[in-house]
Amino acid sequence: MLDSPYILVSQSSLAQTLQRVRDVTETEMEIVSGRLFDRLPLLPPTSYVSETLRVHGHDALERPGDREIDLTARELMVIAEAYGLPSCILEILRCEVATSPALVVAENELLIDHPNETYGHAVRVGRAPQRLAPGGTVIDPFFLGISSLGRTMPHCHSGDELLFVRSGSLDLHFPKLQCLVHVDAGEYVHFYAEHLHYVTNSSASPCETWVFRIWGDSPRVDLWKQTCKKRVGHGVRREALRTLRESIAPSQDSPFSGPDATGGTPAAVIRDRWGLAHFVSRLRSSQADERGRPPTFSQLADRDAKSKINRAKLYRIHNGESKVAASQLPFLATIYRIHPLLLCDYLAAVRRPYVRIRVDRRTEREAARPEEMRELDIAVTGERTVNWQLPESRLANGSCVVARVVIPAHAETTEFEHPGQVVLLSLAGKAEVRFSPDGLSLAVQESAYAHFHGRMTYKIVNPYEVPADLLVLRVYD
Repeated sequence: MLDSPYILVSQSSLAQTLQRVRDVTETEMEIVSGRLFDRLPLLPPTSYVSETLRVHGHDALERPGDREIDLTARELMVIAEAYGLPSCILEILRCEVATSPALVVAENELLIDHPNETYGHAVRVGRAPQRLAPGGTVIDPFFLGISSLGRTMPHCHSGDELLFVRSGSLDLHFPKLQCLVHVDAGEYVHFYAEHLHYVTNSSASPCETWVFRIWGDSPRVDLWKQTCKKRVGHGVRREALRTLRESIAPSQDSPFSGPDATGGTPAAVIRDRWGLAHFVSRLRSSQADERGRPPTFSQLADRDAKSKINRAKLYRIHNGESKVAASQLPFLATIYRIHPLLLCDYLAAVRRPYVRIRVDRRTEREAARPEEMRELDIAVTGERTVNWQLPESRLANGSCVVARVVIPAHAETTEFEHPGQVVLLSLAGKAEVRFSPDGLSLAVQESAYAHFHGRMTYKIVNPYEVPADLLVLRVYD
């Protein structure tokens, strides 16, 4: 499929992808025009995008439809250029759309380009033959192999990006921030992709990396919408602008972390208020009635009258205005009808514009030790056999929640259901993802990944004789 000169693209998928880029582009253009950020990449205005698409006969691409469109690789490059994007960003549209709402991709099923000059020098890229439907562009997973002295092309785009190094080591460069992040095998780096960035192989051997581009609506876009509201206090708007400024363009005095960056120990209060606000807003929207009306704040508060979390408190939480104590998370879980584990990530320290975490503790330590994963208490998870771990720090206002789960032989996790999408990457061992009530099951082999919708009630089961070690990525889009 990737070698075909003609690409069959779903018009609805292409329209969704381009409209998401257009929305973020317009937001960033408004930010630039307001002189809030000096180093934000200047993206093309809407008028330029529309004119470029019209000249090349693609002016209707953003209109949703059910038909399939034949595009050449060259035409995809023209479309990417119109949006001010590197052409590799739209590569995911070259994958066929899966007929199932969940899929598993094994490493030997990846379609490898040797080499792929679209991505850089001495780089090979492996993509799945299929992508998730619908909304398969929210998370864009692919395999990146970088030979010795290889490097990717400098580029930037909206959303987050997460790199998990499986073998070798790499250096992640932010040239405009004059910042370099070294990442070894068994570690991941999660960062704002709005910053110009590229990757080089820092070892004598080839580097193998899993890349996850995250295109979902980010809390940073929610922050901008908050500043545009008419009925919002001056202090809230000022705090939102400050947080947004530090997210996209940290000051020269502190390019590696914002002013509210803190140590890597669990807190007694939620540290990422905007991340929590983004999550609970998606939870509320996902519980809309048949007329599309989400529950009111009064209805939510009535779900747990003992919590003393009233409708005014919930409103402030949804707008990132209220402190939330760790002791209140079980009550919020009852109110939003989710497992408390899904709220614990927001207790972590916040970092910007990147966070580097060691997943595999067996790797050799060095002087500049990255932060690590920490085990969750049984009282939170409710599981005595399954070991859940969360990172000591999270990317402030990031779109992706990361966790690690180690499941002993013949054990299973509790059931989860939430908005957005999930990717499970097997680090060691094998496991199964089982969905209810339809009985669908996915077998995830070692070095394979599963990609599915979180709205499907699921649990992770290990029916085998050896433990399963999985990296879990959730995007609440």
